Amino acid sequence: MKVGARDGRQVVAACGLTVLAVFLLGHWIIGWESSAPASTGKSASSIRCSKPVPGKTKANKFDPTDPTLHFSRLALMEREVYEGRGRNIFASNDEDQRGKAAPQAPVPLRNQGAPPPAIGLKFFGIARISGAPRRACLLQEGDIFIGGAGDIVDRRYKLLRIEDFTLDVQDLLGNDTYTLTRQR
Repeated sequence: MKVGARDGRQVVAACGLTVLAVFLLGHWIIGWESSAPASTGKSASSIRCSKPVPGKTKANKFDPTDPTLHFSRLALMEREVYEGRGRNIFASNDEDQRGKAAPQAPVPLRNQGAPPPAIGLKFFGIARISGAPRRACLLQEGDIFIGGAGDIVDRRYKLLRIEDFTLDVQDLLGNDTYTLTRQR
């Protein structure tokens, strides 16, 4: 099969389109800037000139359409010091209240002689993977939870210490500590 033997016009058109495609690809990759001003979509009559008209002077009035850089205004803005009132949004709340004593809500006291209420968690096993810490397997109403020491289970219980047959759990809502024994 001979390329271009029959249709000379198609070969010339293909070469022209290839050159155009390479040029546009190079333009896109390199990002050459055009020397012609970009069209803003405004007509020539709506564009304002930044040169003052003779006979009319603007006495320190700010024109938002004027694109020139006014160094005197810039120097004024640089000298301005921000003195905010209220809290500092760039610092955490802990830094704001170092000198202030935070009011603490009264903690309701439970009857000291009564045992803490029972929890629905059941400790039924340990997962041991070589090179990883122990993980406890817990069951609560058909849901299975697996977690390591320091993890929070069911958004309420923090696993404190995992041993072979016991597990220490802290109830974050009631601030009680429980020791669960492994179910067999």
